[in-house]
Amino acid sequence: MYDYEKIKDNLSTGYVGQTFVQFEDLLSVHAKAKNISENCPSGMLVLTQRQEDIKLKNSKLWCSKLIEGIFMSVIFKNSGKHDYSSQAVQIAAAAVCESILQLDDKINCYIKWPNDVYVNDKKICSVFSEKILKKDNDSLIISIYINLSDKNEEDDKGITKATLFDVFGEEINKESIISNILNRIEIYYDELIETKKLKSSLEIFRNYNCILGKTIGVKIINKKTVRKVEAIDINRFGEIEIIDNNKARGLLKYGQDIIEWWTDEQAEN
Repeated sequence: MYDYEKIKDNLSTGYVGQTFVQFEDLLSVHAKAKNISENCPSGMLVLTQRQEDIKLKNSKLWCSKLIEGIFMSVIFKNSGKHDYSSQAVQIAAAAVCESILQLDDKINCYIKWPNDVYVNDKKICSVFSEKILKKDNDSLIISIYINLSDKNEEDDKGITKATLFDVFGEEINKESIISNILNRIEIYYDELIETKKLKSSLEIFRNYNCILGKTIGVKIINKKTVRKVEAIDINRFGEIEIIDNNKARGLLKYGQDIIEWWTDEQAEN
């Protein structure tokens, strides 16, 4: 179990992480957060070391059964009826990337739109968000899954995942990473609610990403056709601006589009 007092000692938040519930293991931290979201305060942290079934967007799994990790969800209650789930994913990815770089700014850490964080070409984290719109429950849940285990494994596409133990060794301060992520999430989230757009987190994405300026292969979810386009920017709504060979411009949207590959070498092959 994580030491919540150590987490709280490093928190500079007004409400995020100030209330919490922790479990040794869960089937899904996101599902647990969803189940309790109706009757909890905004910013509540749900935390577990292990979970068996990690559901991401598109109903795909990022499985870490019986493998140690930082699996946490934050429940927000003040986003109103608007669905900020797309922007929330960018906020979480930026917070994780920046927190890892705070430990060592020489590390090759970057974000793959929309919901993955990589270290040294291996996935170390995935994030997920969901808007709950019910009669008595308007909640936005942000879930973060970071691999800590010293055992390498692959995701559903065969991509080998990195671990924080690989990068920093077993002396890593896990509670400090959690609190650093929460501190940044509150800043980025409050900016989003105030302006209805991404702000500080957007600059993190632009500075630490693996697709902007590159040729990428994209497809619509549940479709087979892969389009070859160039990613030219990310806008303040968390959408990737693209241009194809015919100079036609468009947008990639969270929950609608998937990036199949994102390097120039892969594009040539």
